[in-house]
Amino acid sequence: MLTSIGLSQPKQPKEPQSESTSGENKASQAPTLQAHTLLCHLQVYIFSQTYLVPELKDLAFEKFSAVLKEIERPKCIDEQLAVIDCLSLAFLEVQPYDKLREWLAQYAAWCLHSLRLQPDFHQLLQRCPALSCRMMDILNPAVQAPWDVKWPKYRVPSYGARGFYEEGPPHEEDAVS
Repeated sequence: MLTSIGLSQPKQPKEPQSESTSGENKASQAPTLQAHTLLCHLQVYIFSQTYLVPELKDLAFEKFSAVLKEIERPKCIDEQLAVIDCLSLAFLEVQPYDKLREWLAQYAAWCLHSLRLQPDFHQLLQRCPALSCRMMDILNPAVQAPWDVKWPKYRVPSYGARGFYEEGPPHEEDAVS
């Protein structure tokens, strides 16, 4: 009868996936979902700071820091890029002496091994010297003097998720004939 008046039958809900398939999907989506959650909490924090809602600001900080505690050090590219995006947003939008900036500088220094693999992090440090300065207050000095370090004969350029971070085109002597 519904088709005779131009309406179609209501769609049936999809069959639930088997446990093995749904478990694999959840595992592969987890870093991406955490990354999106992280940015959402940060945007709520910035909103609440802008419109002077201290209770919401505190709640957003708690939720934001809870997600970072769950991530610990970012291991996959999605997590690394999400953290870098959060650092960028926080150091460009949050007031200079806010507790979140101090907290994020400490977190970035703690995660330096994984963040420095990404060219976006190097670009962020150039764009936001305040982050660099705050990280310098936290980081320890080098373990060895430069004259005690054995430097590699060949330098392999670093590569991140979004490309090389070498400055400019390769030198002519580095080109393969």
